[in-house]
Amino acid sequence: MSILSWYRARHLKKLKGQKPAEYPGWQAVKRVALYFEGAHLPQGEPKAWIQFLQDLGCEVQVLSYQHVKRKELHPNWQYPSLCKDDKNWWGWPESLDWSEFRQHNYDVLIDLSQTENDWHKIVSMHCNASMKVAFQKPKSAWSDLIVACEKGGFSDACRKEVLALLKFINAA
Repeated sequence: MSILSWYRARHLKKLKGQKPAEYPGWQAVKRVALYFEGAHLPQGEPKAWIQFLQDLGCEVQVLSYQHVKRKELHPNWQYPSLCKDDKNWWGWPESLDWSEFRQHNYDVLIDLSQTENDWHKIVSMHCNASMKVAFQKPKSAWSDLIVACEKGGFSDACRKEVLALLKFINAA
């Protein structure tokens, strides 16, 4: 392990998740953040999640992580992205898409990423969301709700299950 990697890991351990406010319940949800990995996502899933949330009256902000450099990103990719070369010398995300994503306060963050990557932890911990939803147990350290779905968040049944759980929490 290099000294720079050691410092990055140390800084990552010191991160405290940001919470703008307590989760008020589904009736008050207006803005939802959706984060996913482009390489591990079944085709059409971002659109399915976005459409599902918009049909419920939510404003959806999307950010994807790409395992390629910015110049190798497919020109028709339609979602704001963090690419593997969008980082400063310290190893932290640095791009316009990331800056725009970070500046908002969200009611819910839905993390659809499937791998254990430091970037996913950084995105989740720096996102100002009242409720953070993930689909893998190792992410329980920085998520509020872990949902165990058969396809890891990539099915209509899973979307409905997440909605039911979000409605159940702090229900009046």
